[in-house]
Amino acid sequence: MKTKGVLAQAAVLCVVFAVPGFAADAPRVFERGGARLYIEEKRIEIQGRFCLAEGPIELLACARGGKEYESIISLDLNPEMLHLCLLMMGCKPGKGGPTYQGDPDHAPTGDPVIVKVKWKVDDAEVVHRAEDLCWNVIDRRPMDRTHWVFAGSRIQEDPETTKRVYWANVEKSVIVVYRDPFAVLDLPLALGVNDDAYVVNKALVPKVGTPCTVILEPGHVAAPEKNASGGRVFHIDVT
Repeated sequence: MKTKGVLAQAAVLCVVFAVPGFAADAPRVFERGGARLYIEEKRIEIQGRFCLAEGPIELLACARGGKEYESIISLDLNPEMLHLCLLMMGCKPGKGGPTYQGDPDHAPTGDPVIVKVKWKVDDAEVVHRAEDLCWNVIDRRPMDRTHWVFAGSRIQEDPETTKRVYWANVEKSVIVVYRDPFAVLDLPLALGVNDDAYVVNKALVPKVGTPCTVILEPGHVAAPEKNASGGRVFHIDVT
């Protein structure tokens, strides 16, 4: 099964690089299903809008039609195409991970991904780390600086069609703050097991309907260390 999976991914990538737009003198940009990959810069951009201005959250971002009532951002995205772009960017999906939402015994795994969000305030463009949009109600501060991991969702049989499908396309869970075996990107922090841990940072998040761009970049994480106040600091270099 592992060999078949690797061959399938390789076949997909061969098809991708054979499509028009990948001539030697063409711009190195690949776009499918709402995910735009800037190949040389190793950056993915996805358009969306803010869909929640306050209240509890289980997701940073869902695909349109997903759990917008507990997501900060709704994305114009086919999640499976984001998975493909992450592979093309050089990221590897995790293995194992949570078996159900909030699973405390199985942390999500996968290559680290830095998430940023860009939008306009008046005529000025602002960019914030995605963590700043999530308020930690337990410690009364924004989410700790971290990365998300490319968990990669799962392939499951659809009981209605009996076809095997990429399940993030069904549930539309893209970037979560509450552990989820079917999300594309999952949160590695310990508070990811608590569905009451995070709410919208309403001091920062703009009004519902504001257009935004979610930016994904690969990251490398060093071993955590303690800072002067006793918290853990994660050194993250974005490549």
